[in-house]
Amino acid sequence: MELATANKAIESALAKAKDLGRSFTIAVMDDSGRIVALQRMDGAHFVTPDLAMGKAFASAALGRPGVQIAEIGKTSPAFITSIVGATDGKFVAAPGGTPIVVSGKRLGAIGASGGTPDQDQEVADAGAAAVSS
Repeated sequence: MELATANKAIESALAKAKDLGRSFTIAVMDDSGRIVALQRMDGAHFVTPDLAMGKAFASAALGRPGVQIAEIGKTSPAFITSIVGATDGKFVAAPGGTPIVVSGKRLGAIGASGGTPDQDQEVADAGAAAVSS
């Protein structure tokens, strides 16, 4: 994933966060789960960078939105626990992550943390929508 793509996704996600009136951290990972870009809004809680990265990591790993990953955790908790353990806790199975797909190729994912679970997913979706096609 190119830095310009990651930054465009973050800009869109931050605009959605501002619309919601909340302070978020937004993280973009490439398809191998490595950080490409991260921005933390003024006032965002200190734990939000770790959560945003974990949500992006999970969505990049499974190619699914965080809301779907959270549902998998409800029906297959041992599967999620195994992934969390195997990744030294980098994998966060919660709403707020969305794969970034361009021209049919998954480039990575975006993660958001700072609001309710629904708001986190909404912010991540807004970021992914700005660059996905």
